[in-house]
Amino acid sequence: MKRITKGTEPDEFSRWKEKDRMAHRPNWNRVPPKTRQRVHESLIREQGFICCYCERSIKIETSHVEHFRPVAKFRNEQLNYNNLHCSCQRELSAGEPRHCGYLKGSWFDEKLLVSPMSPSCETRFGFTGNGDIFPRCQTDGGAKTTIRKLGLDLPKLRALRAAAVDGLYDLAKDDIRQIMKRQANGKFQQFHTTIMQVLLA
Repeated sequence: MKRITKGTEPDEFSRWKEKDRMAHRPNWNRVPPKTRQRVHESLIREQGFICCYCERSIKIETSHVEHFRPVAKFRNEQLNYNNLHCSCQRELSAGEPRHCGYLKGSWFDEKLLVSPMSPSCETRFGFTGNGDIFPRCQTDGGAKTTIRKLGLDLPKLRALRAAAVDGLYDLAKDDIRQIMKRQANGKFQQFHTTIMQVLLA
């Protein structure tokens, strides 16, 4: 899980909230589609075009706006930009297992769900070249629960992480470091944290 540094919400979103006649009852579904699109684009850019949880590459067509504190339990947080991220799996293919935001659903526990905005989130999970994910500290119940509740150890994600490592394995470390920098187009390499730990630690 790569740490997300939140930026400023889009002006268009701020202006809409200021004019919202139902501001006392925040509702994400009431936000105009064009404004929701601007928020979605902003979130993807600030995350470096990777999923807030699993770090797969994402774009508008393959991601959805994720409420970290779920709408079902935190209705007043659904228009709070700091509560909004982008998660993968906008639409599920037949037979595709749910993970990340879709698997999390309305579950939330402040003590057991690791936030991608937490300064320590990158150091609480460990990875292997085979794509395995595990709590770096075996007594870290939050990391353990987050892995389970978000499905971060699904075979599909393990295979994708392993392939990402394999694709860079034969490169020199200096070349890998260049690849792992945020690119001119704002993108991070997918599975950034896995690669950094396995190939550059």
